[in-house]
Amino acid sequence: MKWVLYTIAFLVEIAAWCATAGLAFLALSGGAAWVVAVLIFLVVVTLWGLFMAPKARYPLPMLVYYLVKGVFYAGAAVVLWYWQPAAGIAFVVAVLVSEPALALRRREEFAANG
Repeated sequence: MKWVLYTIAFLVEIAAWCATAGLAFLALSGGAAWVVAVLIFLVVVTLWGLFMAPKARYPLPMLVYYLVKGVFYAGAAVVLWYWQPAAGIAFVVAVLVSEPALALRRREEFAANG
């Protein structure tokens, strides 16, 4: 069951990264939109890996981590809603299913190892 939860969480992250990169297509068109989208995607994934990933090099304090994640996911939900309302709803449902379960799992692992 653990791998299902982590898979959903990872797919939510990928969707959020792509939605953020998709902002380029709202502001630009043609080749410029693609170039900017790829750059946005690379920057977001790099920052996520440095600060937000489970094995981040510079992990954020828990409160900051959840605030950043919440704002990032809310922004992604808005972009997805703008693109296709059903996609925005599906994204929000996936976040509301996976994130509380992940938080409980992390708390249990911390208590067991703590």
